[in-house]
Amino acid sequence: MTLTLIALNFSHANHCMNLISAANATGCLPPSVYKVRDTPHAPAQLHRAVTLPSFKEPFAFQENTRLLAGTVMPVDQRPPNRLLQTLSAADFALVHPHLEIVELDRGKLLVEAGGELTYVYLPHSGIISSVVSLSEGQAVEVAMIGRDGIVGATEALCDAISLSDAAVVCQGRASVIAVEDFRAIAAESAAWRQLLARHEQSLLAQAQQSVACNAAHSVEERLSRWLLRARDLWDGETLPMTQEQLARMIGVQRNAISIVAHALQQAGVLSYSRGQIEIIDVEALRKSACECYHAVHAKQAHLFK
Repeated sequence: MTLTLIALNFSHANHCMNLISAANATGCLPPSVYKVRDTPHAPAQLHRAVTLPSFKEPFAFQENTRLLAGTVMPVDQRPPNRLLQTLSAADFALVHPHLEIVELDRGKLLVEAGGELTYVYLPHSGIISSVVSLSEGQAVEVAMIGRDGIVGATEALCDAISLSDAAVVCQGRASVIAVEDFRAIAAESAAWRQLLARHEQSLLAQAQQSVACNAAHSVEERLSRWLLRARDLWDGETLPMTQEQLARMIGVQRNAISIVAHALQQAGVLSYSRGQIEIIDVEALRKSACECYHAVHAKQAHLFK
């Protein structure tokens, strides 16, 4: 029995190493992307480009978002969004009459790349992903937005045409402002314009770091970075995410996520089952992540101090 188990383990290890060799042979990124680290095992470093499914269901504001109509928000009771919380009382008074509250349903496409934006979104909870999709089906996330940000600000101040897909990956709630009202508020309030400029710098820093991360870091590091960022925005240690969704977020094959997640689960860092990922050891996950999580976190803290 012991010899059989050893033979099986050896066979599995060879299979995993063959996967890495195949990835190295066919991948379009430098060999350093496929580097081997001590923890988790080498198979966790599998990385190659992959064609992933796109969000197919369009987001129609009136039909697919549940407006919480009829509720009047007191001026002194601000939504739990960092930008709205940061405004002075006078500047929030400009914004308040134009705010409507909506539920963000998981999987909904708020706006498609090239589509016209009609509302700007200030999340209270949940996670919205800004995704760039390519003509052959590849897609990768360039920014993750939650209660610390706003979706569609730059587009609203220009021609209202979205540069990327914006999709809800974890359900939540948001305040929305019609694009016309948003422009009027920005024209009237210098403080609001300065706050939006800082936010756009924060988004740019996140996008730039994502480019560097996807080009230079292993799947383990990138997945750990993504989970930490999601944890910052999500209330609780359990994220409602499937392995296929995670693969889409960081632009890799699903089996790469499966190998890495299994290794992290074996190490006691997280657990996953039936579309739920629970972070068990946050400190270990931080050690597993690349420098990008800490770099973006530091830049955002500096911009909004």
